[in-house]
Amino acid sequence: MGGGQGFGYEGNPFEGISSMLANMACGLRVLGYDGDSVALPTLSLGAAGEGARYEYGKIWAELSEEFRLGERESSRLADKARQTGAGYADADAAGAAMSAKLRLVFEAVHHAAKTPPVREGEYFADDDDPYTFGGHRDRPTTWKAIGGEVLTGVGVLGWGKAGFAEDSLRRYEGEQRALFAADKARNMESGLGFANRVEQGQLSRLAKSTELTRLNIAATRAFSWSAIAGGLAWSLVVVPSDEDIDRAVTGWNSIADQCAMLFGYDTGPVREAIEAAWSGAAMEAADARMVEFVAAGVHLAERTRRLTQTLEQTVRDLDGIFLAALMFSGVSAAAIIRLGFAARLNPALRPYVEFLGSRLSTVAMLSANLVPVLAAAVIAWHRAADANRPTKIGDREVTGFRRS
Repeated sequence: MGGGQGFGYEGNPFEGISSMLANMACGLRVLGYDGDSVALPTLSLGAAGEGARYEYGKIWAELSEEFRLGERESSRLADKARQTGAGYADADAAGAAMSAKLRLVFEAVHHAAKTPPVREGEYFADDDDPYTFGGHRDRPTTWKAIGGEVLTGVGVLGWGKAGFAEDSLRRYEGEQRALFAADKARNMESGLGFANRVEQGQLSRLAKSTELTRLNIAATRAFSWSAIAGGLAWSLVVVPSDEDIDRAVTGWNSIADQCAMLFGYDTGPVREAIEAAWSGAAMEAADARMVEFVAAGVHLAERTRRLTQTLEQTVRDLDGIFLAALMFSGVSAAAIIRLGFAARLNPALRPYVEFLGSRLSTVAMLSANLVPVLAAAVIAWHRAADANRPTKIGDREVTGFRRS
């Protein structure tokens, strides 16, 4: 076999494979330095969320070791392939000597790595998106800009708080969606999957939801002693900023996409080529080791994809929980404030105010205690299960790159 190899290299096929392996080594080396892009600073999930943040930090420690091992192995294999290719007088002789199974494996990787899952037209937000810049709902007013916090303190108008807060959250989300869509249109080589998810409105709103809930509870303290305990408990849950969480989610999507660019977006054809290479007559040791490396790369690509999806789902679930808490606190705060004003004229209403305050406090304390624990448990479970979850190709199980 001469020039025009199926894996995109004109000339000696061993040199082509060496070039691919060297590129993989470089990519894995770069990924090993991406820890800052996915790290969450202390208290970034709130004081109560430190346990979840600690479990989350272990994920990077485990994956960074995989990147290091993969870089080492691919560098070694690249050198061996280059030395093998140098032993042949011309490309035809090298092509005739190369194992057909090995060639098919690297051809599958080459094609899978060059086939991203989305098209260019999917990067942009819809023109009629009501919550992006220029949309018909994007008309800043005082109540919309502040999310209705001021109205919470006004007893008569307090019932409108929940709806105004939700509109503020949606408007903020739309602005972020437009920014991400524009950014991904300029940088289409990474973060492809995340661009689409952002345009579907799946951004972290933890900071805004938890802070607005804190303001709701704080607004009731003048009317209900019971709500004070709930406010103190909820203050431990407040997330300082959504930026850290969005940055981490973006970082993991970028890592997953970079792994896909190295080992394939659609790993199905690569799996089939590997399974075919492992079936039938045994390969030479050097070829078998290269196929083993590619199989570990498939395992890594699929693992980072699963991890990204799990973390995104965890953020979305927490968003839903905290948004429900926001709505409940908004309605409760409005009722407490209205009854509180009325109780000053009619003391017989005072027990009802305390009952509502006690209910709000109970929900706040239960959420503050249970939600962070559940989040930490989910992350810890996924980390343990995913780290020990092998990739099954044919009758073999792949757990990672070679350790020695």
